[in-house]
Amino acid sequence: MSILVSVVIPNYNTKPEYLERCITSAINQTVSGIEVITVDDGSLVPFSGMDDRIQDERLVWIRNRRNRGVSVCRNIGIEKARGEWIAFLDADDWWLPEKLERQLEKASESNVNWVYCSSRIYERSGSYPISHAVAQYAGNVLEPLLKEQIITGSASSVLVRRDTAVEVGRFDSDVVEDWDYWIRLAKRNPVDYVVEELVCLRDSGKSGRSAQLQERIDRVSALFEKHWSEYQRFGLERYAKAHLGYVAARQHFIAGHYLTSFREMVVSFLQYPPYFKAKRILKWICSSARALRD
Repeated sequence: MSILVSVVIPNYNTKPEYLERCITSAINQTVSGIEVITVDDGSLVPFSGMDDRIQDERLVWIRNRRNRGVSVCRNIGIEKARGEWIAFLDADDWWLPEKLERQLEKASESNVNWVYCSSRIYERSGSYPISHAVAQYAGNVLEPLLKEQIITGSASSVLVRRDTAVEVGRFDSDVVEDWDYWIRLAKRNPVDYVVEELVCLRDSGKSGRSAQLQERIDRVSALFEKHWSEYQRFGLERYAKAHLGYVAARQHFIAGHYLTSFREMVVSFLQYPPYFKAKRILKWICSSARALRD
């Protein structure tokens, strides 16, 4: 069978019902010629038991003997992919049936090598939507992408030509891997989007454990350092420093370090006051309220 799209799903200790919904949404796409590669990252129960429960010749199961991280899993998926296109899908997310069909149509229509789409965000059980993220940016998106992660739905949203993915290289686990990968794609390739909400994301709730807090901040800092020449080219040095302070403030707030969060926010504001537009302040208020609720 000729493979048109290879779907890459990294999995690590995902709840069985979440992974089943994820894989089922991939094999139920309206386009033919799909393979679904699930890369298990050393889960306690390999593939959350789905390799026994779901039987389909289009499924490929690959297991890491030890936990190596989501970037390694995606890189393995890219290496094993046989399709002309690669689509990424996180194990607790799922797609609407026409997701790939609509994106392939858009890629052909716009003659681009990668496409993303709008997404719906569901509460953590996946029972009902609580918000949405609308795709807005097309063409050369490098400058806005340097400012923030604008690819709605992130990995679960993106469809990219396999040759382009190979050319861009591997996901980098030392930085914010999704954001970094989209920046590298955007340096060489214009993008387009499908405005329909075709990706369903599960809100994971509060995730600010202190042991991971500094790691998150360091990975954002490493991303800025990696692409610093581009930030200089667009005159975004102060913006990047303000954004790093904002990220630190938000992470500390989620972890319950409220005084440290306030200090980081003040430093961020002093770095570059124009960074704090009304939309960003509203986003901060909403995310803070959700963190307190959780």
